[in-house]
Amino acid sequence: MELTAQFIAEYLKGTVEGDPKAVVTRPARIEAGKPGTLCFLANPKYEPYLYTSRASVILINKDSSCKNLFQQHWCASTMPIRELP
Repeated sequence: MELTAQFIAEYLKGTVEGDPKAVVTRPARIEAGKPGTLCFLANPKYEPYLYTSRASVILINKDSSCKNLFQQHWCASTMPIRELP
């Protein structure tokens, strides 16, 4: 299944920074993110991986202070990551 960043953001009632047409086909741990994967940041101890992950889309909380510090496509969710459906 292919999902776009825009579809994910709309589903999560979030926003997209970057290309809304970025496509993901599978999930991955943020430290193992590759093109075509979807990752998330829920624990601040994994923040360093934001700068090296090659994931196509990374989910982060809309209140995250790190969202402007990297050049990835990301979806900012209004829901805490741990509560996502």
